[in-house]
Amino acid sequence: FYDDDLDWSLLDSSEEYIVSTSAVTALDSLGDFVTYGTKAGGVGVLLAQRSLTLRPHSEPVTELLTSGAKILSSSLDGTVRRLDLVKQVSSLEYSWDASGQTKQGVCGLVASGDHTYLMDCNDKLVMLDLRSKRVKVLFDINPFSPSDLNNRRIDIEPINKNLFSVCRDDTVMLWDFRKTGPPVQDFSFDDSPNLASWSPDGSCLLVSYEEGKHHIFDVTRHTKLTEDYLKYSPDISTQELPSLGGNLWCSWQGSTVFQMSRKKAINVRKTVLSAVECQG
Repeated sequence: FYDDDLDWSLLDSSEEYIVSTSAVTALDSLGDFVTYGTKAGGVGVLLAQRSLTLRPHSEPVTELLTSGAKILSSSLDGTVRRLDLVKQVSSLEYSWDASGQTKQGVCGLVASGDHTYLMDCNDKLVMLDLRSKRVKVLFDINPFSPSDLNNRRIDIEPINKNLFSVCRDDTVMLWDFRKTGPPVQDFSFDDSPNLASWSPDGSCLLVSYEEGKHHIFDVTRHTKLTEDYLKYSPDISTQELPSLGGNLWCSWQGSTVFQMSRKKAINVRKTVLSAVECQG
């Protein structure tokens, strides 16, 4: 890893905008655009304080992937749709009933190639090819418990793209695309994590919880990083990672992960953004 030469204390707060009357369940961005999905099945775009929301799904949106003028979205209604902002059309790219599968929601979606996507379909891990719209079942997996449906996360190791992680109840599993059968490694916890995501260099895996607890694993050394290997900037008394569902790793500084804490003072809640640097 390398030294942190950015003064995080210079970062200031920004304004907040209400973009939807329904809770936001997924976020992505491209340039000046911020795209979002909602609990009601909406997919929207925010630009310069103005937002527009369409509703291509009938159940909560689980993931968004924005590329150019196109937004790919997955939902618990069992579909994947692509919204073309230029042509102003929404196309159906995947549906559980057209795939021959039993009815299942798409609990997670992540790009695995230029035209292929890994999907978590509750009891199966599936590969979708948008060119042919064909799906291939890769692995069978234990389905979510009803209470854990909101903690749906899959992520692919970004460098070699051979490994991917799956959150399921109180376990995070690592699977290898090149191997069939059970996971190559798994981590069990006392509580159900709501996020497991890879660092940009593929060396670390972040596991966090809604209540603020977190773990960072050095995958290359097969060890869990202790507080001795973490540097908090700026130093804050409440060191908690957020309950957000997006990837929190810093894209321009691979050893740094963002964190959020809430401080309460005289009936005012202040959200404090800082960073955690993993030091080798």
